[in-house]
Amino acid sequence: MSISSTIDERYRKQYFVAFILITLLVWSPLKAVANIAPYIFVVATIFLFRGKVFKINRILINRLIGFVLGFVLILTTYWLLYPGEFLFFNAFFSLITYSLVIVLLCIPSKGLGDPRLLYKMAAYTFPFVFLESIIGLVQAVYGFFITGTFDGVNGDHVEGTIHLPLHSSLSFSNPLFTLNLIASIIFVIYVGKFSKKTRWIAISACGFVTVLLASVMHLTFMIILAWILNLVSNTKIKFKFNVKNAVVVGSLILTIVIGLTSLQGGNMLLIEGYYIQLVEYKFVKYRTLENFFVKMPEQSLIPMIFGTGPGQFASKASLLLSSNYIEGGFFGTFPTREITELNFIGPYNASPTRAVSALLKPYFSMFSIITEFGIIGLIIVFVLFRRFMKKVKAMKAHNKTLASTVIILSYFVFFTGFLEFYWETPHGLILPIVMMKPIYAYLKDQHEKSIAT
Repeated sequence: MSISSTIDERYRKQYFVAFILITLLVWSPLKAVANIAPYIFVVATIFLFRGKVFKINRILINRLIGFVLGFVLILTTYWLLYPGEFLFFNAFFSLITYSLVIVLLCIPSKGLGDPRLLYKMAAYTFPFVFLESIIGLVQAVYGFFITGTFDGVNGDHVEGTIHLPLHSSLSFSNPLFTLNLIASIIFVIYVGKFSKKTRWIAISACGFVTVLLASVMHLTFMIILAWILNLVSNTKIKFKFNVKNAVVVGSLILTIVIGLTSLQGGNMLLIEGYYIQLVEYKFVKYRTLENFFVKMPEQSLIPMIFGTGPGQFASKASLLLSSNYIEGGFFGTFPTREITELNFIGPYNASPTRAVSALLKPYFSMFSIITEFGIIGLIIVFVLFRRFMKKVKAMKAHNKTLASTVIILSYFVFFTGFLEFYWETPHGLILPIVMMKPIYAYLKDQHEKSIAT
C-alpha cells in the first residue's frame, strides 16, 4: 500500500469520525454549539490519527491559510472603500454566520471517494432518520390533542430531539429539524439505492410523513422542486407521448398533491392570504431590494457594485449584533453603520411582516450576499453554483443515482438562500454539505479514471 493511499484511508476514517460528531451535534438541543459546527468539523479533520501516530492534513491546512489570507484581503478592501465606517467586529462575527464557506472551500474532497465511506455514513444516518421521524410523529400527535388538527400551527410541535419536550419551543427548531430530516432522508434513500439496501428506502417513507406534519411548507416545496429539476435533467425530452412515463409522473404528482392537501390543507390555503399580504405590503423582500438598488445608488454606486462588507448590512450577523434578530440584547447591542440604519434596520423595524412567515420577512441570505458583497458577489455565487452543477451533471454517466443525490441536495441548499437566513445558519446546512463531499469525490474519481482509460 502506497503512502498516499494510507493517508487517504486515515482521512476517510477521520472524516467519518467528524461526521458522527456533527450528526450528534445537529440533532442535539445545543443550537448555539451547532452553529460553530464548521469549525468543529475542521478541527476534527486536521489531524489524521493512527494509533499513537498522527499526521497533519496538509491540503486542509494550506486551504485554511489561503482562506485566512483571503479574508484579510477582503477586510482590507472594504476598510479602504469605507474608511472610518467599516465595523471590524461585525466582520469578524460574520465568520460564525458565514462559516459554512469554510467547509465548502477548505475541506478537501480528494481521498474521500470510497463507496465504503458512503455505506458507513448512510448506515449511521439511518437510525437518526428512523428515531427523529418517530419522535416527530409523537410530537405531532401530541399537538393534535392540543389543537385538534394536524394542520395549521400544529407543525410547530414537530422538532425532534432538537427540542425533545412535547410542547412547542416556538423557535427556529422546527425548520432546523425539517431541513436536517429532509437532507438525511435524501442521502439515505439514494445511497441505499446505490448499495442495493432497499430497507432504508422503505422505512424512510415514515420520514416523509413527518416532514409533511412539520408544516414547514417552503422547505417541502423546495425539495419537491429540487427533485423535479433532477428528474428533468435525467430525462431525455421526447415529443412522442409515452403512456408509461405519463402514468408514473402523474401518479407521483397526484400522491404529492393528495398528501399535501390531506395533511396540510389549511396551510395550503394560506397561499391566498400570503398573496393578499404581498399585494398589501408590496412584497417586503421586493421593497428591501428596491431600497438597495434604487435609493442607495442616489447616495453612492459603490455599495451596489461592491457591497458594504461582511456583517455590515442585511446579514444575520448584522441583525444579531444590532439586537434585531434575537430580541432582548442576547449578544448585546452594537452600533450599526448609518447607511445600514437608514436603508435597512429602520425599514425592517417598521415592517408589519418582520415576525411572520419566512416568505414575508424582509431578509434572506441571498439579500445578505447582495448587500454585503454587491453585484460582484452575487455574480460570483451564481457562477460558482452553475460551474459546480455543470461538473456534477457531466459526471452523471458514471453513476446516475449518486449524481442525483448531489443534484437534489445542491438545488435544495441553493433554494434555501431565497427565503431565510439558512445559508448563515450552519446548524441547518452543514449536514447536507458534509454528506455531499464524499459522493462528489467518488464521482470525480470515476470520471478521472474514465478519462485516463
